[in-house]
Amino acid sequence: MLETPKPSNDGAWIAKPTLSENGKKTAKIAGVITFCVVSVLWLAKVFSINARNVIASLEISGFILLPLVLLYARSHWPRRLWIPSTVVLPLLWFSTYGALHELSHLAGVILIRDKIVEHHVIPRFWEGEFTVGWVQSQTLRAPSWRDVLPGYGPYIRDIFFLSIGLITLKAKRIRNPFLVGLVFVLCCLSSLFDIVDNYFNGYLVGRMPGNDFMGSAMRIGATWTNVIGVVLAGFAVYVVWQVMVFYKGFPEMPVQP
Repeated sequence: MLETPKPSNDGAWIAKPTLSENGKKTAKIAGVITFCVVSVLWLAKVFSINARNVIASLEISGFILLPLVLLYARSHWPRRLWIPSTVVLPLLWFSTYGALHELSHLAGVILIRDKIVEHHVIPRFWEGEFTVGWVQSQTLRAPSWRDVLPGYGPYIRDIFFLSIGLITLKAKRIRNPFLVGLVFVLCCLSSLFDIVDNYFNGYLVGRMPGNDFMGSAMRIGATWTNVIGVVLAGFAVYVVWQVMVFYKGFPEMPVQP
């Protein structure tokens, strides 16, 4: 089914695909890429599949890959310009996420002047590690509210990255699809995944002993920890949604395929 034909620049009449046709194409692309990512992650953990790994796989597909594909598919960029980005950008995120998360913990420990006992900052993602990383510290002073800062280091960074991503993309001065996707993934989607995975998957579902929010609950209580987690997740969802709204139909003048 086609809409009323419209004249092109040379005077010829061309038919414009309907929203349903575009939706079908988008669904096919998103489905194929999502299936590939989930399959790879499951195979990487084939000998230790558990609920947390399955949820993490679904989170990566739902919070990284799918929003990126939808951002591009709802734009006016031709597919040949953005489909390679849907492969390259998730790989770039995958190889940097763990290190950035742990470096933020490390910065928090240094900030409050605790002693660093041991750290594993860069996960061995080439060996199947993804979320495996830690920073162990020793407090050399009386306990205080500052003890929660190292644990919340990554999420303070997430708020900063989300704000930078929102301000940068809202201006719409970047017109290159790869660069738009780069800012969207590293500043917005990575922060969304970081917050949701650690709060929902690691704390509410998994109750992981070394989880950041578990450590927060032990220091300031479950109530305040849940309030902080919900506020962080809400802000991340808001930013991602706003960016996707901003870039619907962008650029205003469709790029020639």
